[in-house]
Amino acid sequence: MGLVTTEGDIVKQGIRPFPTRELQDVVSQIAQGVQELVQDAGITLQQVMAVGVCAPGLVDQEHGIVNQAANFPTWSDAPLCKLLSDALGCPAYLENDASAAAIGEWWRASTSQPGGGVKHMALITLGTGVGGGLIVDGKLVAGMGMAGEVGHTIVDISDTARPCGCGQKGCLEQYASAPGIVASAKQALSEHPEAKSQLRPLLESNNLSCDKIFAAALGATDPTERDELAFSVVNRTCHILAQSILNLVRVLDSEIIVIGGGVSDAGAPFISLIQQHVDRMWWDIKRAHKLRIVQAQLGNAAGFMGAAKTALDRAC
Repeated sequence: MGLVTTEGDIVKQGIRPFPTRELQDVVSQIAQGVQELVQDAGITLQQVMAVGVCAPGLVDQEHGIVNQAANFPTWSDAPLCKLLSDALGCPAYLENDASAAAIGEWWRASTSQPGGGVKHMALITLGTGVGGGLIVDGKLVAGMGMAGEVGHTIVDISDTARPCGCGQKGCLEQYASAPGIVASAKQALSEHPEAKSQLRPLLESNNLSCDKIFAAALGATDPTERDELAFSVVNRTCHILAQSILNLVRVLDSEIIVIGGGVSDAGAPFISLIQQHVDRMWWDIKRAHKLRIVQAQLGNAAGFMGAAKTALDRAC
C-alpha cells in the first residue's frame, strides 16, 4: 500500500500482511495501514482526498463491492468500500487488481513522457497466469467487467493445443505464463532427447524453473555460448507474445505495450526479443510512431498507484 500525491508521486509505501482472509480483518488491516502511512508522512486523515483499493476477482466498481474473489473464498458481495469509508472517515473507491495495475503503469508512463502523456496503452502481466489491462484515450476499458483478459485469447487452434483452466484450449496463458514456459521447455527436452542442454539436469532433479530457462537462454554475453534449446523455448514464447500483441494493436492501435509480472524480470533482452518479433511481423502500413514494447516500471507498486488514480479521478 502507498500514499500518493495528486501528481502521481509516491510519498510513503509499505506492506501490510493479512493474518486472515476474513472481510472485517482485512478491512481493519487496511485501515491501520492507511493510518500508519498518514502518520509517517506527517499529515492527518483529513488531508487525504480519498482511499483507493484494488481487489482480485469480480468487482462492482460503481458500488464498491467485491462480488467474488478466489483468494478470499468467504467473500460474497462484500461491501469493501463502505466498510473502509466507515473505518477511515473518507470516501473509498474500488478497482479490479489487474485493471488497477494497468492504470498505475499508464499513469507512470504518462507522467514520465516529455511533452505529453500516453493515451493508448495495453499492459500484459506474465506471472503464474497472464493478465492484462487496456487503456484507450486515457481511460480504462472495462467492458461489462471482464475486458483485458489477454491471457485467455487463443493463440493455438491445433489438435495439440494445451487445455486451460478457463475451459478453452490454446490460451496465451498456457504458453507465456511462467508455468507455460516451463511446460514448453519440458516439451522441447522430450521432443529432442539428443539435444545437449543445461536444462536437462534441472528437469531430472526437479529444479527446472522459468528464471533458470531465461538465464540459460539469454544469460550468456556471447550468443555462441547460449543454450540453444533454452533459447528456442524463449524465442518461441516471444514470437507467440508478439502475435498476441499485434492482434491487440490491430484492434486498439496502442502506442505502447507494457510487459509486467514476474516473467518480465528477465529484463531488457526479453523485451528486446519481443520487440524484434513485433517489428519483423509488422504490416506494410506505416504510422507516425513506432509501437514500443517496454518493461513495467512500478513492480508491486502498480496496484496501489492505479487504485490511487482511480480514487483521485472519482473523488474530483
